[in-house]
Amino acid sequence: MEGVDVRLPDPSRSHAVLVGTSEYKSDRLHDLPAVERNLEALRAVLTDPALGGFPEDHVAVVHNPVDDAAVVSEIWRRAELAEDTLLVYLAGHGLAGSRSGELFLALGDTNPDQLPFRTLRYDELRTVVTDRGRFPADNRVVILDCCFAGRAIPAMSGSAVTGLTDIEGVYVLTATAPNHTALALPDAEHTAFTGAVLDLLRTGVPGGPELLTLTTVYERVLQTMRSRGYPRPEQINKDTIGKLALARNAAYVPAATVPEVDIRVVGIGGGGVNALNRLHDEHSAGYRSIAINTDPTSLLMSDADVKVDVRGDLALGVGAGANPELGRLAVTASADDIAAVLRGADLVFITCGEGGGTGTGGAPVVAELARRAGALTVGVVTRPFSFEGRRRAAQAEVGIAELRAVCDTVIVIANDRLLALGDLGVSLMDAFRQADQVLMSAIRSIVHLLTVPGAIRVGFDTVRAALTGAGTAVIGLGRASGPDRIEAAVRDAIAEYQRLTDHGIHGAGVILLSISGDSRISYADVSAAAALVSDTAHPDADLVFGAAFDDSAGDQVEVAIVAARFSTP
Repeated sequence: MEGVDVRLPDPSRSHAVLVGTSEYKSDRLHDLPAVERNLEALRAVLTDPALGGFPEDHVAVVHNPVDDAAVVSEIWRRAELAEDTLLVYLAGHGLAGSRSGELFLALGDTNPDQLPFRTLRYDELRTVVTDRGRFPADNRVVILDCCFAGRAIPAMSGSAVTGLTDIEGVYVLTATAPNHTALALPDAEHTAFTGAVLDLLRTGVPGGPELLTLTTVYERVLQTMRSRGYPRPEQINKDTIGKLALARNAAYVPAATVPEVDIRVVGIGGGGVNALNRLHDEHSAGYRSIAINTDPTSLLMSDADVKVDVRGDLALGVGAGANPELGRLAVTASADDIAAVLRGADLVFITCGEGGGTGTGGAPVVAELARRAGALTVGVVTRPFSFEGRRRAAQAEVGIAELRAVCDTVIVIANDRLLALGDLGVSLMDAFRQADQVLMSAIRSIVHLLTVPGAIRVGFDTVRAALTGAGTAVIGLGRASGPDRIEAAVRDAIAEYQRLTDHGIHGAGVILLSISGDSRISYADVSAAAALVSDTAHPDADLVFGAAFDDSAGDQVEVAIVAARFSTP
């Protein structure tokens, strides 16, 4: 079976049987109304032409069976018909037998003290799943949502899990490990495990492939269950059956339909080039990087896509000597070269450390060139640390004022306030590195929204309208992991924002909320995060929010809040 392509089951040659018990007579087995909803919802997904694609008459539902004969008979009948794929789903109360590995699915009349009478014994299903001589299906998929469901895995071979490697074309997905109970929360629409499966199949994986394979479903559901502190599902499969798809990806967007935004990130001067290098190390996609400096060594060490040495004929030596006027003259002399590398850009970020020479004097020149080229121009700069001296601080204020005059928006990060948030005993290099990190995160948060697929995508026209002529902007960043990670990250971002500036969020006319994390982030997560920010904002503020996916971040999410258009300067 090597080289088998990812595919859906052949609809004309595949059958599914969905079995569930939601009502029980025994006082020891409480009713599970969510199971009935599981069956209805799963059938709807499997028969949806846009998702599972099974014909209506190829999916049988057996709800509240009176005895095991009704279940076995239907599974047997479908197994004889299915030539490509047989899918069997079982949900309800699972009961563990006295012998190791025994698993029984309770039926309506089951008495837990009288096992195995009036139960569905998993051994009966095992015959259908493993007998290739009698039943023709190439692929047999079993999904179990019940307590002790993991016992089905060793039961498939009658041996330890490690002995399953001889079973080809069989895939088993269980809600729990062999000795763990499943979870059905009171008043929940679905049981925890099936609910996670349904959420995935209905919403899909933004940025993911066109088809959701069984392996992908398991991996995504495992992440979801872990993050919520729920029982861990298990799987077993042989050969390439894990490449069999359970449904089409509801969030799939062909690459050709995603509008491209031409983004350039310009690092100017020593501080700007350092920040650009850090951005390039952590996120190099979705933009073109441009390093501009009067220091040839800095340019030599940079990984930027384009490097512009602006020393020209000014005989500057190494750098502009912390003289903004020399920096302005050097960049102006290279204006034609810089304009050429900015031509065609939709959005230009300009980053530098204010107070020095090349960045402070040259950034306004680059910003003016970018605006002439028709680009939305966003400055992202730092105020110097107080230990860098009054002269540098004064030069920084002049440079920031000049940059504001020619940029649509300028995000200013005060290094002293940033340092106060952390360890005051941090080394000098780490202090500058921390400032670079915030510069990088500010730029990356907006680049992600415009270029990376997510639960909610933000169009460039929306960002342009929000930030054009928006003036001073302030950013707050938050990161968190765990079950309440998005709410925690939003609250951290708001708290950091409030510590970094005297501009209250309530005074902002526009707020950009960017959420970056793995693809389990849902529309509901983003909406809840936006509601938290709205509670602190002015009722008339324009809130632009979205989420971008980055599975390399693991369980951690990063939230950036950018506020601008303040009612007072």
